[in-house]
Amino acid sequence: MNEVWAFSDIHGQGELFNKLMKNINPEDIIYFLGDAIDRGPDGWEILKELINRPNTFYLMGNHEDMMCDAIEDESYYSTSLWYSNGGAITHEALLKDNNYNTIIHKIKNL
Repeated sequence: MNEVWAFSDIHGQGELFNKLMKNINPEDIIYFLGDAIDRGPDGWEILKELINRPNTFYLMGNHEDMMCDAIEDESYYSTSLWYSNGGAITHEALLKDNNYNTIIHKIKNL
């Protein structure tokens, strides 16, 4: 029988995320309530895994919203707000990803 999981606020903590995912089977359903990114070093990779994982319903958190605002309008205010909430580490990671626009588009459409 499939299990249903709900969690949020991983904030780039890859070790914590990996421990959690060891308990989740591929056919289980996940409701991810946002904030995969920022603060910790692994947020961008966690976000990509969750947004592309079948049987996962991803709800945008305020950190994903700040990221989209900063990427979209590139204003000092949006970028400063995102960075002051731990976004610099995520921004650095996404700029190294040639497919970041595809992921940003998926996040914007949540």
